[in-house]
Amino acid sequence: MYTRVNTMAIRVMLVEDSPTVRRMYERAFGIAGFDIMLANDGTIVYETALINRPDIIIMDVMMPNFNGLRSLEELKADGRTEKIPIIMLSAYSEDAIIKEALELGAARYLVKSEVEPKELIQIIKDTVKKK
Repeated sequence: MYTRVNTMAIRVMLVEDSPTVRRMYERAFGIAGFDIMLANDGTIVYETALINRPDIIIMDVMMPNFNGLRSLEELKADGRTEKIPIIMLSAYSEDAIIKEALELGAARYLVKSEVEPKELIQIIKDTVKKK
């Protein structure tokens, strides 16, 4: 179960299967004052987004069971979740994957090795502000 603590904070859903990466971003987002929801698999993203209404979703591409691109497609196909900005954050930098993510409706596609947590925090703030 998810409980909101700070009602003024940006609600960020982080979807990442690596515990190490998840902890790193969870810590950085917490310091930034974000209200954080965590998921480690694409199969629960849609339901969690429907219930908790995040302001933004940060999602990995490659995850077990249901990858981030399929989750992105599912979220953008539903009128209740289609307006949630989704930033894909992945180790994959192949043009075909980036193109597919953007065509499916991702607000941004970022390569993990090319973005520092503090940069991602600012990107999240800017993206939510545009929403």
